[in-house]
Amino acid sequence: MPADMNLPPAAPSLSLRRAPEPELDGRVSANALYLLHRCERRLWLRTHAPGLAAPPSDFDRLIWEKGRQHEQAVRDGFGETAGPIFHGQRLEQAAAETARLLRETRVTLYQPLFLARDGARVGVPDFIYREGDGLVVHDAKLAVNLDEHREIALQMAHYAHLVEDALGTPPARLEITNGRLEVVAVPALDGDGYERAVARAAELISGRAEPTLIKSHSTCAECPFYDHCWPRAVAERRIEVLADVTSKVAPLLHDLGIRTIEELAAREPHEIRVKGIAGMAEAIVAEARAHHGDRAVWLAPPELPGFPLVWFDLEGDPEGEEVDKAIYLWGLAVDDGVHAPKPEAIVADGDDLGGRRAWERFVQRAQEILAAHPQARWVHYHNYEKVWVRKYLELYGAPQGLEGGEEGGAAAAPLLLHQEGGALDGVPLAQPGVGLGVVHRPVPEGAGVRGPGRARAVDRGDRELQPGRPRGDAPGVEVVREERPRGALRRRGLPAARLDSARPRP
Repeated sequence: MPADMNLPPAAPSLSLRRAPEPELDGRVSANALYLLHRCERRLWLRTHAPGLAAPPSDFDRLIWEKGRQHEQAVRDGFGETAGPIFHGQRLEQAAAETARLLRETRVTLYQPLFLARDGARVGVPDFIYREGDGLVVHDAKLAVNLDEHREIALQMAHYAHLVEDALGTPPARLEITNGRLEVVAVPALDGDGYERAVARAAELISGRAEPTLIKSHSTCAECPFYDHCWPRAVAERRIEVLADVTSKVAPLLHDLGIRTIEELAAREPHEIRVKGIAGMAEAIVAEARAHHGDRAVWLAPPELPGFPLVWFDLEGDPEGEEVDKAIYLWGLAVDDGVHAPKPEAIVADGDDLGGRRAWERFVQRAQEILAAHPQARWVHYHNYEKVWVRKYLELYGAPQGLEGGEEGGAAAAPLLLHQEGGALDGVPLAQPGVGLGVVHRPVPEGAGVRGPGRARAVDRGDRELQPGRPRGDAPGVEVVREERPRGALRRRGLPAARLDSARPRP
């Protein structure tokens, strides 16, 4: 197969074809290893309690259809293919047909099936084709960055072991066509790592006890079993429901004997300052105490920068860098403290160059704002905007003076590459996803933002703060506008705290 394929675009069909699920009969498949990589509890539930899963959303169906179209485009690039070899028939029959075609022909096989000799493992790669005397296993993947998708190497290693088990020789190469239609070789995975993963997957598929694993909210919220696992974790007061207790932090706290919010709230920050937590110890304990006492815990007086400000927000495709137009809307509003801010929207066109042109229009507008307001601070929500501005800088560049300058310098402000001008200092809250609409009483002359910080909203209770009512536990701060989260956010339980409605008073 050539290194770069000229792949025609797939027709925009709305049909949905879901691949068979051979792991349902108790064997370990590539899909089982994918689920294991995401969450071992998800694999167990998918095997033993599939009825607990939420029905697929329109977004899920859109992603499936996009994957189907991508797979069809890759298949078209191969030219003649035979298959699909596996289409739901008995696994032994599909494996025998795969072996026969590999012996008797040199045609590319679409969805061949390989079954381990002991019958415990099965795999259905998208394609296998001959290159000289060797075989190449090829998959179609929407992913672009393999470093962020380690499950792909695990799945491809699974196919490699099955091919060797069935044919007596390993594949010459493992490769994928990624979401940019680039053919990329997949490095071999450590054999011990693969065998450990297979053993754990087999244990979960055959086991009766449901794992108790909980991951971070952002991970769990995307799982179809969220409504089964997350409310139980909240009821059990698990530390994993806290925003700062990530999947990496939770095991470190478990090692200290801390598993519940109350156990964490009872500790002092210095007691949990171990490697991997040290810099976050104060914020983690404060968040636990906010939940334990059902109140806000203020780490520092909230401060906003003086005028002029530029309110800045990006909207992007959830697939991020795996699509051509990761950011489709650049939103700005210049706020001089006197006149009402006028929202501006720079929208990416739908063609292949739309993302680049939107970036160029944004850079031009940033230059204009910088010329008119050299000291303006750009205020945004947490790190999303900074991350994507950096990515676009690396991809397309920008005129000199907009790449970022000295710390706090005006040239750095439009592209947010300094550490100031971000969100409010951390405010752990015990209320769920309310629109955080708070303002500071008149900001002293020259006051600036203390640091990047963030505002928190964590799933507890369901109360709505009233406009204009000062908070008793936060002197100098009053609520000016509060919003309940949108229905979609509420249904999925996603934190919805934002700074869009937080404005300093002139």
